[in-house]
Amino acid sequence: MHTKLTLLISLFAVHAGLFAEQATAQPPGARTSHPPFSNNWYPSHMPMPGHSPTISQKHHFHIVFADGRDEFVYTKLIADSVSEYLVLENKSVGKKDSGRFTRITPSQTKSISHVNVLTGQDYTGQPSDSCWLFKPIEGKINAYTALAEISVDDEFLLYVQAGDGPLIPIADPKAADLFSANSEAANLFSNKKYNKALKKYNSARD
Repeated sequence: MHTKLTLLISLFAVHAGLFAEQATAQPPGARTSHPPFSNNWYPSHMPMPGHSPTISQKHHFHIVFADGRDEFVYTKLIADSVSEYLVLENKSVGKKDSGRFTRITPSQTKSISHVNVLTGQDYTGQPSDSCWLFKPIEGKINAYTALAEISVDDEFLLYVQAGDGPLIPIADPKAADLFSANSEAANLFSNKKYNKALKKYNSARD
């Protein structure tokens, strides 16, 4: 039990490190002066009993490389203090050979994707500095995360976007302004209930 709990906390803390930096994060294509991951940050709260936290799961990823090559691999997103990455395993190489495993980072790719089991459509992540950005929520206001899961907990949502407008870090005061036309959604957003705020706003009639 102790080992499983330690692993869960480690996974949660590593990926939640993305959230710690979002106040100064830049939209896709922009460079940051620091990595979006932190080794000394911990989530502000642990999941409630009976609630499954967001963690990085294995998927059948389709990797499209920057040079046009593509590759399929069953793996999960991993993060260290510098970047997210995927690992390709070359089983034709000896297990102790340094070339057996290759890291694939965002800058090496055009996109990565896996099939959304709910829609049957590709769920695509676009490279953005040292991570891939996925769009788990689409509507009048979109939301982006650096995890490859089709739904994520509030603390893993990094950006919001009105229509095709610019991506705004979710901790930026300008993000709250997007919800000003709907008082219920605005209140949920101010209380950091981002998923509920987005659902409320996107389901409301114009």
